[in-house]
Amino acid sequence: MTPADRATTRGLARSVQTRLLRHGHVRGIDPNVVLARYAAERLLYRVVSLSERGTSAIRKRGASPLRTLMALAAAMRDAAAADRKATSNAGH
Repeated sequence: MTPADRATTRGLARSVQTRLLRHGHVRGIDPNVVLARYAAERLLYRVVSLSERGTSAIRKRGASPLRTLMALAAAMRDAAAADRKATSNAGH
């Protein structure tokens, strides 16, 4: 990867992070919850796309797809609970 490619990648990552944080701020959601939810959704997308291609890349890394999805579901459940709590606290 060239230095220009690295700079472009960093710029894109910074742009996505800025938009996510702004989105959370407008809705009154904790920034950590927004970033965790985004990470969980991206992970789920990658797991699904890998399984649709029929590759075993996930298993090669030592994590079973089921275990990965269970951890993802737990993270998303916790993020949703934190979001509900933040929303209810903001209304009082």
